[in-house]
Amino acid sequence: MYKGYRKKHIAYRAAAVLLSALLAMSAPISALADEDTVQTQEIEETEQETVSGDRQGVSETVTAEIETGSETETETDMTADETGILTQDETVAEDTEAADETIEADRSVMVPDESALPEEDETAEIEAEADSTALVRAFVMQMYTNCLNRQPDSAGLASWTEQLVSGKKTAAQVAYSFMFSTEFKNLNLCNSCFMDRVYETLLGREADASGKATYVKMLNTGTAREAVFNSFIASSEFKALCQVYGITPGSAVSYTGKGTRAQGPCSECGALDPVTQFVSRLYDYCLDRRPDEAGLASWCSQLYAGTKTGVQVAWAFFNSTEFKNRTLCNGCYVDYLYKAMMGRVPDSAGRASWVAKLDAGASRAEVFNGFAMSSEFAKICATYLIDQGSKVSVPSSHGDEFIGMCPICGAVGSVAGFVTRLYKVCLDRSPDAAGLASWTKKLTSGSITGAEAAGGFIFSQEFLKNDYTDEDFVEKLYEAMMGRSADASGKANWVAKLESGLSRKIIFACFVSSAEFGTICSNAGVTKGKFPGYFDGIWSWPCSSTYISSYFGGRVAPTAGASSDHKGMDIAATSGTPIWAASGGTVVNVAYSSVRGYYVDIDHGNGIVTRYQHMKSAAIVEEGDKVVRGQTVGYVGSTGVSTGAHLHIEFLIDDVAVDPLNYLTEP
Repeated sequence: MYKGYRKKHIAYRAAAVLLSALLAMSAPISALADEDTVQTQEIEETEQETVSGDRQGVSETVTAEIETGSETETETDMTADETGILTQDETVAEDTEAADETIEADRSVMVPDESALPEEDETAEIEAEADSTALVRAFVMQMYTNCLNRQPDSAGLASWTEQLVSGKKTAAQVAYSFMFSTEFKNLNLCNSCFMDRVYETLLGREADASGKATYVKMLNTGTAREAVFNSFIASSEFKALCQVYGITPGSAVSYTGKGTRAQGPCSECGALDPVTQFVSRLYDYCLDRRPDEAGLASWCSQLYAGTKTGVQVAWAFFNSTEFKNRTLCNGCYVDYLYKAMMGRVPDSAGRASWVAKLDAGASRAEVFNGFAMSSEFAKICATYLIDQGSKVSVPSSHGDEFIGMCPICGAVGSVAGFVTRLYKVCLDRSPDAAGLASWTKKLTSGSITGAEAAGGFIFSQEFLKNDYTDEDFVEKLYEAMMGRSADASGKANWVAKLESGLSRKIIFACFVSSAEFGTICSNAGVTKGKFPGYFDGIWSWPCSSTYISSYFGGRVAPTAGASSDHKGMDIAATSGTPIWAASGGTVVNVAYSSVRGYYVDIDHGNGIVTRYQHMKSAAIVEEGDKVVRGQTVGYVGSTGVSTGAHLHIEFLIDDVAVDPLNYLTEP
């Protein structure tokens, strides 16, 4: 709506300026008449009426156009035929009629009766002054309609006109006040749409293609909008226009820093500003998703304000938990760096070189810095009009060796990577050559398990001398044994257990029994295992039989109704064999179910519960009884879903089943 109004207003304004120029040439005509010239009364009156009529027609047309503004358009629209479309001749005729009515109305107020008219010279001076003010008002109207895309408010129009007429403001100062006002900035125009407004506002015409292209290119490469504005102010075209309007052009404006830039989508065409494009591509290229609104706004605002550089924002994405939890292999990590930091696919030689550095133990932060300081990334930052910045700090303990399974290519980590992570996370240092070789050899040969290796680091004297808080201890477990940072709720849960008295060795055993640690061990080619020595004297074997007929975890269900995801461990034994409490605690449940048969639950504190199922008959203890390690609580049987006499024992940590062999030592 307003854009069409703005274009029509440009045409009106050009016509007004042309008529004003004609007025300037016709005004002196009456002064040239010689008072002594002998003319008949009829000729003299005819000549005077003709000259005065010409002057009046031109002046009043300009004045009427300025003062009526869009009212003339509104009246024209209202007289349209039933189809809503007027022919060009009809439009001109109706515009002229509306203007004439406005002119007559204005003159009935402004022009006194003939007896009160001043002398001819005074009349010319008054009319010239009125015409001059009308032209200035036309200039101000142009600021409102072409710059702000709206009609002026009466107070604003009067104020700006007065300041220009009185010489308090120059044309450049008034134009700057409009083009860099909060109202205009809030339009948030892209560089292309901004240049359309510059041409329309300062030159009163549409942009020529080549000129606009030149200026848009300058803006896209970092030239301030204020600098472009100054270029137009200094142009001969602007100065000539000011001369026609009878106002002082003025001089260039001063500005600081990088000047004004668009922030966010353009209100006219929807184009994104460079900073928003930069952040959006990081979401796309690093996280493979569209940006969330809050995150996009936060990163953009920091780049606009200059509190973050391109390097810092890019590293925030690559070092985020969301990105690291993808567990990319070294090769795929380098591929993502090429895409996000250089905007291209990797060349084979370059990719091989960076992957080799990572495989040799270089941290991912070090490799990131290599990309961040490249000339290619510098060009990308320049393209998006942001500061490149400097290198990110490289932590002494990074723990980002690849030891999982890459979701992109399916690659798995190595035994050496598994050991290197333990050094860097647990001991805050890189491995010494002898130590790395020794641990790797033991794990590769199967002489120790992953659990034993992890325990060897976490409970070593070098680790213990740091005297970590419970919070730091839990964080180390997450990083060393799950390959990620702790989630807030999980960390809070484990810290609470430590504070309630549960030992760090038991917490470690819980992490050993986690599915995440099992996956890391499997992907690194390491046997998960357990660390039984930590629990000697705490737990004991629950019956005299030592034959394990079914282990914890996945299995083929032995009979209908039995689970293929085995939540405990089965120990085959003769019916009637005594069942012993694995440790001291309180009996919390004595019951029967069609699946478990007769069973009993014992709470050992700190969220640890043991469950004994398929007993021959009801337990010989009652709920609330206190039991000690080794006390008989029932007898082996085959009740519930069972294929024969056996004891099914479960260990539950906060109602989550874990492998009993993490706690029990086989006799």
